[in-house]
Amino acid sequence: MRSQANFRNEYTNRDCDKLTMVTSNVTMRQMTLVIERTENKDSLTN
Repeated sequence: MRSQANFRNEYTNRDCDKLTMVTSNVTMRQMTLVIERTENKDSLTN
């Protein structure tokens, strides 16, 4: 019984890690997009 609970905890932790990785990747991508956009604006104004 206890091993099953441990397994479940490990599984949920792994899923949380995956979620965190995915969200951080998405955030990074959005940040780079924003940076690229601002750089493009700067080059246009220059």
